[in-house]
Amino acid sequence: MWNELKLMGTLAPQPYVIRTGVPSDASQLAEHWGSGLSANQTRVIHRYFGDMDHGDQYSIVAVIDSRIIGQIWVRLNQMDPNIADAETDCYLHTLFVLEEYRRQGVGKELVDMACEYGKLVGRTSAIIGVDRPNDYAKDLYEKWGFEQFSEICDLRGDLILLRRLVAAIPSNV
Repeated sequence: MWNELKLMGTLAPQPYVIRTGVPSDASQLAEHWGSGLSANQTRVIHRYFGDMDHGDQYSIVAVIDSRIIGQIWVRLNQMDPNIADAETDCYLHTLFVLEEYRRQGVGKELVDMACEYGKLVGRTSAIIGVDRPNDYAKDLYEKWGFEQFSEICDLRGDLILLRRLVAAIPSNV
């Protein structure tokens, strides 16, 4: 398991650590969806950690003291072939940063670490999806080096899919 810690202190107002997510983080991760949804999301997060135990996905979190301020998940296996190739791609999902830490580089660092992890496990590209109406996120991902390659509309919603080589980590924020 990849357990490298990376201390960041230059972008956010206070230093934070990016580390591997662990099952004891589940309740904090679920609260990122709001208190009304956290019970259901806690079950989803526990399922994600079960997937992590089987090597199907990986959790990365940003932490200040013991408070999780951001998260991203990297899916490696059991992906929809219309979205990603499980042999060459990793699928980034559930990217979230608490509102008071947004626009400070935390999200970019989480994505960059997720791409580093993908590269470490032999993937060549990272894919991220964005809801069609979310132009802000699409523009941000493009700024981070992702390029749109597909669109899908199914039970998950109306998504735009973007791809980036995992070796390509742009320095601009």
